[in-house]
Amino acid sequence: MRFGERSSPRNERSWPRSERISRGAAGSAALAVAIGVGAVLPNLATGAAWPYVVIGVAFSLLGIAFFAYGLRRVRVVRSAIQRGVPADPDDRVVIAVTSVRVALGFLTIAILLYQL
Repeated sequence: MRFGERSSPRNERSWPRSERISRGAAGSAALAVAIGVGAVLPNLATGAAWPYVVIGVAFSLLGIAFFAYGLRRVRVVRSAIQRGVPADPDDRVVIAVTSVRVALGFLTIAILLYQL
């Protein structure tokens, strides 16, 4: 099938659903990391707990952002399907989310090394 041709109604329903599931899984994973870093690690660490809590809160905010962006993407994808146009993700959002994830990764590494 070529782009712009109407797909089956089943495909048109599953595309927004897969977008929602993808963002939901990423959001849930970020919240799980938030619990691990913000609640579990402070109990295992010998130093101050506040750095872990701060990073845990940051991961929680990232998870919430994934859920919100997922809702927006479902709407964008649904609209694109109806118009028969592509629904590429916003490059600015991809860059921002990637930057936040990299920064949180480096902060986590720094705190873990600091605790040595």
